[in-house]
Amino acid sequence: MKRAENHAKPYQTFEDLEVYQVAREFRKAMYRVGRRLPEIEKLILASQIRRAAVSLTNNIAEGHGRFDFLEQIKFMLQARGSLEELLDDLFLGRFNPSSLQRFNE
Repeated sequence: MKRAENHAKPYQTFEDLEVYQVAREFRKAMYRVGRRLPEIEKLILASQIRRAAVSLTNNIAEGHGRFDFLEQIKFMLQARGSLEELLDDLFLGRFNPSSLQRFNE
């Protein structure tokens, strides 16, 4: 019996990870959201949104660089926490996260 060959692309860097690529596009969208906030919220909330968005991609990248599986999981969970923080920030900024059409507005 012949084994099925795995034709999946090998991951060389964190930039090859699909989750990183999606998170990077989401980060760009969050920067656009920050620019659209009302002036009164731009100073603090926009800064918080940018920091959480950067933390999201940073944790994915750092997790990829860890050799220990449990450390990799730890950083992916931290990235998920940053995503939850971003969702909360969007609610504070009166944005409905589900209305962000594929992050490209």
